[in-house]
Amino acid sequence: MAPMKQTLNVLFQAGLGRSPLHSGIATAAVAVAAIAGTILSAALIERLGRTVLHIGLATMAAGLLATDLVLHAAGAGLTACDVTAPLALTGLVPAATPHAAVGRYPTGPGRVPRL
Repeated sequence: MAPMKQTLNVLFQAGLGRSPLHSGIATAAVAVAAIAGTILSAALIERLGRTVLHIGLATMAAGLLATDLVLHAAGAGLTACDVTAPLALTGLVPAATPHAAVGRYPTGPGRVPRL
């Protein structure tokens, strides 16, 4: 996620001439969504188990596709509001599900994680 955010920040500042504040606001949705995703996936992993990882992968793919479509559609007129929702979708689950799985199923000598 960090390389994507860095690339978008460079795009906003160097490519589109936006301010650092503007680019920071545009990419802040990923961090906020990751916090929400951590809380959500920790609760869902109790019910769904390994399926949460699959949901996370599908959610990330949908978010990246939506971000790509928005970037191509908006062109040079791209604003922070244009990419906030797709980036939030991208950041929602992928950062959270591995942490929830590791926290739920600790490993150690002689222990095999069960997902």
